[in-house]
Amino acid sequence: MYSRLQLLKWYFPLRINFFVLLVAIIFAVKQLKKINLGNSNFEPIVYIMCKVIVLFGIALLVFSLLSILLSYFYFRKQMQTNTNNLQIDFSLQNKSNMQVLTKIEKAIMPLWGYIKLLLLYDKNIATPIFDISNTQNNKGFLIKSVQSSTAINLPQIKTYEMQQAVIFFQDFLRLYSLPVFMPARQTFWNLPNANEQNAEIVLPKKTNETQIRIPELRRVDGEYLQYKKFTDSDDTRRIVWKLFAKNKELVVRTPEIFNPFASHIYFYASFYNDFNSQIYSTYNAQFLSYYKQKVFSVYNAISGKQFELKYNADQNLPAITDVAKLVTLSNWQNNKPLESFINAKLANIVILHSANNAQDVKNQIDALANNTTIYFVKLSSVLKQNVALKLLEKVFLHEPNNELSKIKSTWFWSPMRKQLVANEQEIENILANKNNVIFI
Repeated sequence: MYSRLQLLKWYFPLRINFFVLLVAIIFAVKQLKKINLGNSNFEPIVYIMCKVIVLFGIALLVFSLLSILLSYFYFRKQMQTNTNNLQIDFSLQNKSNMQVLTKIEKAIMPLWGYIKLLLLYDKNIATPIFDISNTQNNKGFLIKSVQSSTAINLPQIKTYEMQQAVIFFQDFLRLYSLPVFMPARQTFWNLPNANEQNAEIVLPKKTNETQIRIPELRRVDGEYLQYKKFTDSDDTRRIVWKLFAKNKELVVRTPEIFNPFASHIYFYASFYNDFNSQIYSTYNAQFLSYYKQKVFSVYNAISGKQFELKYNADQNLPAITDVAKLVTLSNWQNNKPLESFINAKLANIVILHSANNAQDVKNQIDALANNTTIYFVKLSSVLKQNVALKLLEKVFLHEPNNELSKIKSTWFWSPMRKQLVANEQEIENILANKNNVIFI
């Protein structure tokens, strides 16, 4: 949850500028009491200056407060009569930034002041406070429609749950900040963005229709358990006499044929994680987002070709057709290893990663056909860094203050690093002698 300091900062209506101005007024009042107008020619000038500071300072405090009280109470009234007064929409800008579009239909702008917004989501995360009064459209003499578009950083590819919005009314000197907490429950998606990925030539192994020809012939079993009833056009040499002697029915053996038609490519991406421990939850969250990005990049590079791409999930997901959302909803799991997930006869594309079980990978590789394309994602790449260069950056440069940078700083000393790199190397050795393996 949010810290007490954060809550105090949001709820407390007085800003630091208020106390600076208040100290100046108090100092001027004390000086006025000390001044004796008959002692010096300069005393009247000092007296006038101090009096101006006191009067002007008090006027600013009163004026600034009145300028935001009108806006504040008008918005509170609108909340009671118009529940949709605040509109918030999200659109993906790139792989780590989400564009937040906010709009208040009716608001009275504080005179030369600001209307700002803070979003609270995922129970303990708050966005930076951003100005939503950048664009104003007149609705009347005082009433305006205010809106803004702001990018926020989302480090993980997943769905986020927004709980609350906090609207701040601030005066032009930023002496006061009156907050309005309002529910704004909404789910928004941080979808993976497809990076450039070379698309390998992949041919389907199974057909659901006979309209698309392929350059390679695929084996297709004969019908009816490889037998069918005898017809006049059948070759008598293929009659199964043993079955005739038993059932007195003429049947012929249907030979295995080579079918020049196929239409579907089967795509398997494993989210099985052999390191799925609460101890490594911080690292696993980074690995998951990195892996999702790679999976969707491969899928996007191959999709849109001549054949239909069938994405297979190794966990229960909603019945939606948007693969970007299916990948986003996927999580690490340790219930379904490769052997119980991948259909070796159908698989055209298989994506594996460093946290797969090495023995499970070996068993599955032996079962796959030689023409199956395998992508291997090295998860350690996302946290890899030069330790010596990192130390120099800390000494001479300003270190980036973001979540990934903090995690990288602890990764070198983590017990998981040694285990993951060793497992990664073992899987690479298993894949070394396999055809159609792509390391990404």
